[in-house]
Amino acid sequence: MPGAGCPGRALSGTMQSEGAPSPGGRTPRESLVVLLVFGVPAAVIVAAGLVGVLRRVSDVRAQQADAMRAVIGLKTVGWRLWLEERHNDVQGLHADADLLLQLREWVQTPSDGARVALKARLRLLRQTMQCADILLIDQQGRPLIHAADGPVVPNEKLPGLATLAVTQMQTVHGDVFASTTSAGPATAFLDMLVPLPGEVLSGVPVLVMRFDAGRSIERLMHSWQGSSGEARFTMFRADADTVHALQATRRDGSAVELSLVPLARSSHWLAAAARGDQGARSLVEGTDSSGEAMLGLAAELPESGWMLGVSVASGAVYASTWGDAAWIALADLFALVLAGGAARAVLQHRELRSERRERAEQEEKLRALGLLDAIANGTSDAVYAKDRQGRYIYLNRFACLMLKRPLEDLLGRDDFALFAHEPAALMVETDRQVLATGQPQSREDQLKVDGELHSYHTVKAPLRGPDGSVIGVFGISRDITDLKRSQARLDRLAHYDELTGLPNRSLVGLRLEHALEHSRRAKSRTAILSIDIDGFKTINDSLGHPAGDEMLCVLAQRLRARLREEDTLGRLGGDEFLVVIEGLSEPGEAAVVARDVLQAVARPVPLSNGSEAYVTASIGISVYPDDGCANAMEMLRDADAALYRAKEEGRNGFCFYTRDLNTDAKAKLELEAALSHALERDEFVLHYQPQVDARTGRMAGVEALLRWNRRGAGMVSPGQFIPLAERSGLIVAIGNWVIEAACRQIRTWLDAGVKPPRVAVNVSARQFAEGDLDVVLRGAMRRHRVPAALIEVELTESMLVHDPDKTEILLSRLKALGIRLSLDDFGTGYSSLGYLQRFPIDTLKIDQSFIRRIGTQPDGGALADAVIALAHRLNLRVIAEGVETPQQHQHLLDQGCDEIQGYLFGKPMPAPDLLERLAGGACSISGNVGTDDMHAAGPAAATAIAV
Repeated sequence: MPGAGCPGRALSGTMQSEGAPSPGGRTPRESLVVLLVFGVPAAVIVAAGLVGVLRRVSDVRAQQADAMRAVIGLKTVGWRLWLEERHNDVQGLHADADLLLQLREWVQTPSDGARVALKARLRLLRQTMQCADILLIDQQGRPLIHAADGPVVPNEKLPGLATLAVTQMQTVHGDVFASTTSAGPATAFLDMLVPLPGEVLSGVPVLVMRFDAGRSIERLMHSWQGSSGEARFTMFRADADTVHALQATRRDGSAVELSLVPLARSSHWLAAAARGDQGARSLVEGTDSSGEAMLGLAAELPESGWMLGVSVASGAVYASTWGDAAWIALADLFALVLAGGAARAVLQHRELRSERRERAEQEEKLRALGLLDAIANGTSDAVYAKDRQGRYIYLNRFACLMLKRPLEDLLGRDDFALFAHEPAALMVETDRQVLATGQPQSREDQLKVDGELHSYHTVKAPLRGPDGSVIGVFGISRDITDLKRSQARLDRLAHYDELTGLPNRSLVGLRLEHALEHSRRAKSRTAILSIDIDGFKTINDSLGHPAGDEMLCVLAQRLRARLREEDTLGRLGGDEFLVVIEGLSEPGEAAVVARDVLQAVARPVPLSNGSEAYVTASIGISVYPDDGCANAMEMLRDADAALYRAKEEGRNGFCFYTRDLNTDAKAKLELEAALSHALERDEFVLHYQPQVDARTGRMAGVEALLRWNRRGAGMVSPGQFIPLAERSGLIVAIGNWVIEAACRQIRTWLDAGVKPPRVAVNVSARQFAEGDLDVVLRGAMRRHRVPAALIEVELTESMLVHDPDKTEILLSRLKALGIRLSLDDFGTGYSSLGYLQRFPIDTLKIDQSFIRRIGTQPDGGALADAVIALAHRLNLRVIAEGVETPQQHQHLLDQGCDEIQGYLFGKPMPAPDLLERLAGGACSISGNVGTDDMHAAGPAAATAIAV
C-alpha cells in the first residue's frame, strides 16, 4: 500500500538483522543458545508484531470503509428525501384546472397576449415551486415556452423522457445533468416531467419542472472531518473514455465545478472506482488530481445517473499504524536485553493495543454521533428518533423549537404525552407500520402547537442497529403551514372574485364545462342565467363606488341564499352575475329560479350610509341542449342575447333564448302551483312493481312507485313533478306520505288474510338529510302494526357520501328497527367500495342503464356481471331493474342474479291489480305487457322514482 507497505517492510528487515546471531566470536553452541534464548523469542515477537501491523492496517481499512459507507448512506438518505419532496411538490399539476385552462387558451389562440399570460402563470408557479425553470415541450422534447429568462439549458435526454412520461401517463424524472460538458464551474439540474391530459391539450403533452439539483448536491458535497482527516466528496459518472466529476471548490460545498478524468490507464482513484477495480462499494486506491495518494469509496446515488464518492488521504489513514511499529521496535529491544521478560512485554503490548483499539472505536462512534448531530442540526426540519416503545431517544434543535420544550423534557416521553390523543394515535400507527414492514412511510399531519394549527409533512424510516435489526424509528418532519397558506391564497385569487367572494369568470367557465359534460352523460339539462343589475350605474355614480360595492355584496348574499348548494353563482365583473343550474328536467324550471332572483334583487338594499338602494334585474336564460349550443362559449353567447332581449322588453324580467320555451316555463309554473295542492287534494297514489326470484319466478317483493293523478289533467309523469317537488321542498312531505301509504296498504293486505310481499320505498336525498327517517318509519309501522321485515328502504349512493359519519349513525338506527336497506342505481353515482363494507347495506340494485346494454352492445353485460360478482363477494343480494327481454333475463340468471324487476315480469300496477299476483305467487314472463306497451311507456315508467 502506498505510504504504508514499504516502510513496514524496511522496519521488519532492520529488526531481523539486529536479532540474528553474530557470525564471529561465538561457538556454534553459544550461537544456538543465543538463537534459542534471544533469537527465537525476538523472531516470534517480530513476526507477531508484523502480523499485528498488517492486521491493524486491515482493521484501519475496514473501519475507514465502514465510515465511508455510513456517511455515503447518510448523504443518500438526504438525496432521497430531496427527490421525494420534489415528487410531492409536482403531484397534482396534471390536474391543475386553472393551469390547464390557460394552456388550452394559448393552444387554441396562440396570441402574444395568451403567451404572456401563460408565461406569467408559469413564472408564478416557478416561484411557488422554487424551480430553476418550467418548460412546456412537445412529445419530441422540443421546448415551446419556458418560465426563466435567458436561453434554455439543453438536456439531450428530454425526448426519451417525454415519450416515457406520455406513454406511462405519470410523472417521471431524468438523470442529473450539468449545465456544461467542459471543465470549469457548473450547475446541476434535475428535470421532472409531468404528462398533461391529451384530450385537453394536443401537441403540448409534457410539463417539465426543472429543479436546481445543485441545492441538494451542494449538501452532498459538504466535507466530513473523520478520524483520519478531512474527507472530500465527489459526484461522478463515466462514459466510454472519460469520468465526469462534480467537485466542491469550497469546503462547505457551496461552489461546484466540473472536471474530466481519463478512464483508461489512469491512476486517479475516480477512474479506479468507475472501472470497478475492487468491486462495487469497495475501497480503492489511487491519486487525486494533484498526485496525492488517496483512498476512495463510491456508491450509486439513486435515481440520479451518478455515483457519489468519498476520498481521504492515505497518509492520514495509515498514520496511526506508525505507533504500532514503534511499540514493536521497543518490544524487540526488550527481547534482546531481557529475554526472560519478552513474553510479559508481548502480553502487555497486546493488552495495550486492545485498549487502544477499543478507545479508537469508541472515539469513532462519538465522531459518528457528532456527524449525525451536525447534519441534523444543520437543517430547518425536525429530526428525531424513537425506540421500539415509541419513546424519543433523539431530537435535533429544530424539533425542540417546534414543540417549544427543552430537550430534557422530551427525551424518554412518547407521543401521547406530547400531543392530543387523536394525532398521537395516528403517529403511533405510522410508527407501527414502519416497525412491521421495515419500509419508509410518509404522511401529512395537522398538529396544534400553542393553540395554533400547523401542517407537517413527515417521512419515517426504520432505525437499524449494528446487526441490521430494526431498533426504532427515524423521522423527519417539515412545517408546510406557510406553503399550504400560500397555495390556498393563490387558488383563491385565481378562482374567486375579491369583492364578493363568488367564483370569478374563470371558475364559472370551468364549472359550466363540467355541468355540460355531466348533462351529456346523464342526458339532463343545464341552464345558465345571465343577470345584469338594472340601475347599478346610477347608484355607483350618485352614491359612489363604495356604496356600489356594498350593494353588490348584499345582492350576492341574497342570490346565494336563493340557490341550491350544487348551483353555481359567479360574478363576471361589474354588475354582471351568472348562475349555472344543472340537473334540470324541463327548461321551465329555470324560470322558477329566475323569478326568485328577480324578487331577491327587487327588495330594497340598505346601505351603511343610511340610504336605501332600489334596483332590478334583467335575466337572459340559455338551456342546454334545447338551444342547440355545443359548448360553454356558445351557451354564454345565447344567454347574453336573451339578456339583451329582456332589457329591450322593459327590464325587471327574464327571457329565454328560444321564445317557445317561455310557453313551457309558464306551463311549468302552473304545474308547480298544482303540485303544492296535490297532497291536500289526495291526488297521489302508489303503484307497485313486482320483484321476482330470478330462478323460481315467484314474487319476492314489490317496489312502491309514486304516481300523480292531477285533477283535470290525468296522470303526470314522475319525471315532470319529482324535480319540482325537490326544488320546492315538498318532497319531504310527499316522501312521508309514501311511507304512510305503503304501511297502510300492507296492513290492508294483512287484514284481508293475504300474505304481503316485502315493500321497497324510495327515499329522497332531502328527506334522508332531515335525519329523522327512523322516527317517521317507526311511527308509520306502529300506527299500522306493520312488521319491520316487510319494509325495505331504497337509497342512492349520492345520499351516503355527503356526511359518512352521520349517515352511518342513521343507517344503524334503521337496521335496529329491523328494516332492510337497498342501494339503488348502484354504479351510476358516487360509487365507493369502502362504503359497501362500512354501511349496513343488504341489497344492491343494478341500474337499468346497465341492463339495457345486455344483448345490444359487445360485452354489454360486463357492468352488470361485475356488480353481481361484487355483491355476492360482499354477501349482498342483487336486484336487476329494467329487465324487458328474455335474453336479459337469461343472462342475469346465468350470472346468479337473485331477483328481477322489470316489464318482462310486470309493469307498475295499482294495489287491487296486484292481488291476483299475490294469490298466484309467481309472475309469468309472457302476457304481462306487450312490447309496444313497454316502449310507449318508456324506460322511465319502469324505473323507481326517488321520493
